[in-house]
Amino acid sequence: MIQNGVTTIGEFQGKIYSGSNSGITVIDQKSGKVLDQITQEDASTATMYMRFTKTPKAGFGS
Repeated sequence: MIQNGVTTIGEFQGKIYSGSNSGITVIDQKSGKVLDQITQEDASTATMYMRFTKTPKAGFGS
């Protein structure tokens, strides 16, 4: 994974989060399919929260 530039990896609720210099890739743990890719342009706090949870939270990131 280091050869591919992966610097961080984690798992939460059946999803694997793989971080690199170019962003975060979200992978379904069971199927191995890529569910989402998040780049630096996407990385505002509120945007990240909504993409991970799919639920807006009042006042988050303000």
